[in-house]
Amino acid sequence: MGIIHRIIGYHGTSINHGSKIIQEQNIYPSTKKTEWLGNGIYYWAYRSDAVWWGRKESQKTKNRGFCPVVLSSELAVAEERYLDLDDSAQFEQFCAEVDEFLKTANGLAFEKPHEAQCFLSNYYAKVHNIDLLACTFGRRYDTESGFGQLNRRQYCVKNKEIIQSINMEVEDYAI
Repeated sequence: MGIIHRIIGYHGTSINHGSKIIQEQNIYPSTKKTEWLGNGIYYWAYRSDAVWWGRKESQKTKNRGFCPVVLSSELAVAEERYLDLDDSAQFEQFCAEVDEFLKTANGLAFEKPHEAQCFLSNYYAKVHNIDLLACTFGRRYDTESGFGQLNRRQYCVKNKEIIQSINMEVEDYAI
């Protein structure tokens, strides 16, 4: 094993789910077919994005009345098992391989673009034994300043064994 990357990831959720995660020291992976980086456990690179997501989660009907929380985890992943799609070389290799796969996958169809992203991320991760995927997703805004891009970097843990710890952050941002 070569270089080990140690990354702090932030997971936004509601206190009812966060307390259970802390108690069990276990986060269940998301298995929806529209996950942008495939099935896995999602973290944000920045605490502020996890706060934003935790607030969104706390507003869902099933979580109404529960404040948002942020959990932090240390992720330790071997370089050869880490796919960072913000790295242009890794991105180009990923795209070339999944594009080639799609050319030979007769009858493979997706109802929504995110279904394709999910399927192809899962495919690539399985073929290459990837434990962690990372990618920054952007959204355009019209602003007077000319700074019109909001970027949010996400991590998708494919192998729970890289999660070294799960801690609850201080609740200084509760709604």
